[in-house]
Amino acid sequence: KEIVPVNPTIKIWKEREHRVMFKIASIYLHQKEYILALHTLEQILNNYPKNIFLLSSIGRIHLQFGNLETAKNYFNNAKKEFENFLKRSKQNDDDDQKGSSSSYINQLIIQYNVTCLMNESMFYISTDKLQMAIQSLDNILDLNPNYLPAVNNKAVCLLYISELSQAIETIENLILNDPKQHLNEPIVFNLCTLYDLHPENPILKKKKIKKLIIDNEIEHFDHSVLKLPS
Repeated sequence: KEIVPVNPTIKIWKEREHRVMFKIASIYLHQKEYILALHTLEQILNNYPKNIFLLSSIGRIHLQFGNLETAKNYFNNAKKEFENFLKRSKQNDDDDQKGSSSSYINQLIIQYNVTCLMNESMFYISTDKLQMAIQSLDNILDLNPNYLPAVNNKAVCLLYISELSQAIETIENLILNDPKQHLNEPIVFNLCTLYDLHPENPILKKKKIKKLIIDNEIEHFDHSVLKLPS
């Protein structure tokens, strides 16, 4: 049979269509319209069946629905594709891959690894294996100490296993590593909620966070999240 060449213009427009669909799916997720998001992502997956981020996103939606086995299958497929990517990148290392190309691949490896470890931790949380979830989250933080979802989930896990002080320390370390980046309302609110559960000087600790906000000149900060008495 004659091979019909792919029209590059059609390919470009298809890629643009998929990017738009992915943005639409993101909006659905933000609005917690999980069924619509799932339907949209599955349409994209038909064209990119090996995409690690797509497989992970669909698996996480199934986790929200309580479809543990289906979620596990998607997570396993994402991990398999990551392992295949690792094998290909090691083979390419033997072909004089240098400079920006090598740097880009290394960044992708970290992103894919973090994504798969996050899948793993979320599955462990859903099955009430909190110690194993914490281990997966620690592995993420070894790769990226400032990865907020991992920090937040680790603090929640520590709280549920009655390690309140460690939960507080986890979020405090994130803030102190980069105050300008991480002193925002949701993080500070979570930290102050943990302070309220701790018997030792919650108000004093909140005042220290308030001073940190002022010292770092964080603009338009809603100080009500500190939950300080007026």
